[in-house]
Amino acid sequence: MIDGSRSGNAELPTTKRGQAKKNGGMRFRNGMALVCAVLSVVGWNAHSLAQSGSGPVLNYPTSGPAKSGLNSSIDLRWVEGLGYRPVVVTITPVAPTTIDRTLRLELRSFRRYQPRDAVVASKMLEIPAGSGPVTTTIFLPQVDVLDRIAFEVWEDGRRLDELSTPEDTGLGLASPTPVGGQVPKLLFVTDDPNAPGTTMPDLSGLYRLTGNTVYYGGAPRGPVAAGNVNQANVMTMWEASLPSDWRWYSALDAICLTPDKLRQIYDQEPAAWLAIDRWVRAGGNLWLLDVGSNWEKFGDILHVFPSDKTTTAAGNINLDPFAHGWSERFPNPRQSLSLGQPGMQWNLDGTAEQYGNRYFVQPDGSLGQVNPNSVPNSPKSEAPPESNAKARFALRDHGLGQIAAAQEAPFGTSPAPWLNIFSVVGEHRWTWILRNGLNYHSLNNDFWNFLIPGVGLPPVRTFQALITLFVVVVGPLNYFWLRRRTRLHLLLVTVPAAAMLVAGSLFAYAVVKDGLGVRARARSFTLLDQRGGEAVSWARLSYYAGLAPSDGLVFPGDAVVLPIDWGPRRGRGGDAPPLVMHHGRQQYLTSGWLPSRTPTQLLTVRARNSDAKIDLKPGEDGAIKARNALGSRILHLFVCDQEGTWHQGQGIPSDGEAVLRPVEDLEVSQTLRGTLNNHRAISEGMTRGRPNMNRRYYRSASHEYSQPEPQITQSVLEDRGLQKMAGDVSNTAFFAPGHYIAIVEKSPEVEYGLPSFENAGSFHAIVGIW
Repeated sequence: MIDGSRSGNAELPTTKRGQAKKNGGMRFRNGMALVCAVLSVVGWNAHSLAQSGSGPVLNYPTSGPAKSGLNSSIDLRWVEGLGYRPVVVTITPVAPTTIDRTLRLELRSFRRYQPRDAVVASKMLEIPAGSGPVTTTIFLPQVDVLDRIAFEVWEDGRRLDELSTPEDTGLGLASPTPVGGQVPKLLFVTDDPNAPGTTMPDLSGLYRLTGNTVYYGGAPRGPVAAGNVNQANVMTMWEASLPSDWRWYSALDAICLTPDKLRQIYDQEPAAWLAIDRWVRAGGNLWLLDVGSNWEKFGDILHVFPSDKTTTAAGNINLDPFAHGWSERFPNPRQSLSLGQPGMQWNLDGTAEQYGNRYFVQPDGSLGQVNPNSVPNSPKSEAPPESNAKARFALRDHGLGQIAAAQEAPFGTSPAPWLNIFSVVGEHRWTWILRNGLNYHSLNNDFWNFLIPGVGLPPVRTFQALITLFVVVVGPLNYFWLRRRTRLHLLLVTVPAAAMLVAGSLFAYAVVKDGLGVRARARSFTLLDQRGGEAVSWARLSYYAGLAPSDGLVFPGDAVVLPIDWGPRRGRGGDAPPLVMHHGRQQYLTSGWLPSRTPTQLLTVRARNSDAKIDLKPGEDGAIKARNALGSRILHLFVCDQEGTWHQGQGIPSDGEAVLRPVEDLEVSQTLRGTLNNHRAISEGMTRGRPNMNRRYYRSASHEYSQPEPQITQSVLEDRGLQKMAGDVSNTAFFAPGHYIAIVEKSPEVEYGLPSFENAGSFHAIVGIW
């Protein structure tokens, strides 16, 4: 298992080495060197075979002996998606070290002709004396196409050149598919590829959908071999190599596996399952494939997700998913989906149309183009067989995410089964841009809807008054006054002095008005499962710093932190500052994340174990007693008891208690709607201006990537969270018995990254299960 939160070093015994004779000590060190080398090769190869994806595996030094006594391996393979890219680094001592060594590992992602617009991620790595290979994971935020990568190793302020990429050259990683956009990023959990008889799933039908098999504006490619390791949108791993840090999956759109594999991970890899579970709860998608035409394998799913109707009246296992609260879905045969290449529209029967050209799947699995001038009975003009329009799917929510169960296995050369899955799940679920409400290759117009109210605005009226006074005083008054005293030559002094005074007054006014501190505004939603002690939260953070904090921002290590820009970083002419992040127990955003006097926004997603809760106990006459253990003052609290009756409380201090009064459903809905309307994301006084960016780049990028425009209202934060609270209490899962809704001053699961700041109208909502 890959542990993304700490080093996985295997410490070797050294207690007898000090007692050995000189010759014996030499033989011991030589033997340990051989053991380290063998462990490095065996362990690395096992990890290499466990994955496929885009990106290479780098090994240093490339030639000659290791002068530093160390070898390094950097595994860059992962999907080309937005979010965090996990980079696995393994440092192997050539011979057992006699002292502890500390290295600083640094990754830098940049474009060839824009090295300043870089994203830098670093981490300290401890190599204990006598240890073998030490493995760690560095999370590199992907906010652009991964074009070039530079890797550096530092020790005691000295760059170890033999363990680093050649200076000033980097590594070209031209992505075969665009970052984000209409290309879903999928992870398949497979069997151990090293085990005898293992057969990897045939994903050629999926590859045709995602744009890797059709040239842009040209003829289709031939068949794609299953298990192609150069796919930028597909990743395969086996269960023993799955990570224990949920942030690994932040760039994915779905995790795909069979029911028996699901049960195997749940029973045998609890840490790996916890990471998957947290990612799905935080808004991800889990696709369970090949459940059976009669749901024969649904028992394995019930083993992981039990319900109160597991058995039938006869004592047998109830394999009907719809008896356990799952929703029944069918694909819409009339629907067409935009997938892969620009202009490509796929029909659910597996045919595709691109700029007036029609394609269909030929018997050998490749895509054939329909010739409109061919004979009607020609094989290339025959209509392809219709897909199974009666394919059944079962769906259910899991936290803020979704689980989908498919009866059939979509493997093979035909893209139709995959089209059915995409149709049923919906574009808003399997598209990263829509699910997160932001994009790094198009404009993010919602950026202007969530600024700090009244901060950073130009003092228009003050400027008009000062410029009018300046014109009157410096013009005629100054002239006549100096003329009367026959000192007109002093105009060369008074005019620039007055101009400097006015400009300084404007600057001083802006500094005094906006201040030198930091103002922050948050809009968050938290789902808190008190029964299992698990919490997931989404937060949109808006900042304005009069003077950027010298220490930057500090966020916990269990969160994903992504910048929200008004437009693409690429194409701005190099004005985007480098983003520097250091990983440790926490995430230190040291540079570029919060510049001075610039509106700045971040998106944070957090999933972790949490002790926060509201203690609820029955009181007299059917009332409910509530004790606030959320660590923040509760403004409004609505609790639905097991009988479906609602109870309300207000103004409950932290660690305080209150008796909740019964309330009607209509009052609950009206209060929540009113509270949300009073905390809308729109900022007063701001207008959307035309961005100052390279228009030629923007046009080409929009056409090249064929991506939808993100809207924050479609994101998990709003669509799956806050907006559901404004719905009808009888039709929303958040209003079910055993749930509560709390509007608080500050969510215990949301971090601003600053020790002190001025709050500027934040809004925090918590839905709890008790």
